[in-house]
Amino acid sequence: MAATYTIAGIALGPNGPVNGATCNAWKAQRFSSAPSQDSSAPSGSADAGPVTSGITYGGVGAYSLQCPTNESYYVAIQYGGHTYWQFINDVNFTDEVETTVASGSNGQQIGSLTSNQLSVASTTGFNASGRVNVTASGGQAILAYTGTSGGNLLTGITVVSGTGTWTVSTGAAVTQTQQLTTLNQTVDDGSGNETVAGNLTVNGRLILNGNTAFGVHTTGAFTTTNTAGVAVTSLAFNIAASEVMYFEATILASSASAGVTYGSKYSVSAPTGATGFFTVSGPVVSATTTAAQTTETTLSTLCGPFAETSTAVMLTITGIVINGTTAGTVGLNIAAATTTSTVTVGTGSNILAFQIS
Repeated sequence: MAATYTIAGIALGPNGPVNGATCNAWKAQRFSSAPSQDSSAPSGSADAGPVTSGITYGGVGAYSLQCPTNESYYVAIQYGGHTYWQFINDVNFTDEVETTVASGSNGQQIGSLTSNQLSVASTTGFNASGRVNVTASGGQAILAYTGTSGGNLLTGITVVSGTGTWTVSTGAAVTQTQQLTTLNQTVDDGSGNETVAGNLTVNGRLILNGNTAFGVHTTGAFTTTNTAGVAVTSLAFNIAASEVMYFEATILASSASAGVTYGSKYSVSAPTGATGFFTVSGPVVSATTTAAQTTETTLSTLCGPFAETSTAVMLTITGIVINGTTAGTVGLNIAAATTTSTVTVGTGSNILAFQIS
């Protein structure tokens, strides 16, 4: 079967992750501009979906969409009468090989398969040994196997995750996420950089070893009443000249006073000459209003307010920074909506960044 590309994410409702949201994906190239909350989807069918968010995909609010191509997408999260859009850059994709359970294993328990073998439609494209995800009667199971046989058997099966009494049925999905382990036509110039001479085709998962950064705020709550914005220095990453970086931050935010005049705002600092955009998604006032999503096309523009509540809520900030000729630091800034209420970024807030060009 042909490879597909997986978007795995979290559907956010008024108070954080929600089960029961309808999730669809459209290729970003089908949009003339970034969609805002409740914007209509492009004409025609979605490129992936629909799926319903929930613990089937690994946790509260989780979803997984199988996309036909490895490119950027917008995901529509429909919940509570509203549509919230998430931009997903192609650096988030993993490449999967797929097949299905064949009749030889129909109705069998995964912990007592005949001869410890799983009968599948085809083993083409699967690793010689490894692990597979299998849709079983009780949910998603992970099975390890030691070999393949006859083009349609996974042998030496053991249960890694799931319950041995779960059963499988003909046609149930069997998938494997793979990793790229070797590069052909690779040249090492001695600088620590490696260049692929010609085109690089990835039929497995691409592991990024270039400019990849991860920052976590671990020094206790960060607080401010500054309305112009101050840097949270632990939520930052370096960027070289001419690099393009994608980032995603998860923020635990709250305000000492609750109400529509309070809350926190966010902007992005970057070296002189850098451009880009960012989107803030998440609750505005916990339990009283729906979640909001706002996109700013100027990095230094404050976006918000969000989290107008004394109870900490989760915000997601994603964006692209296109750097000019000056290397430096990209970081998140937080501002209070008013000086009369302290806003807080909680311990565990984090940022993840990848170089995409």
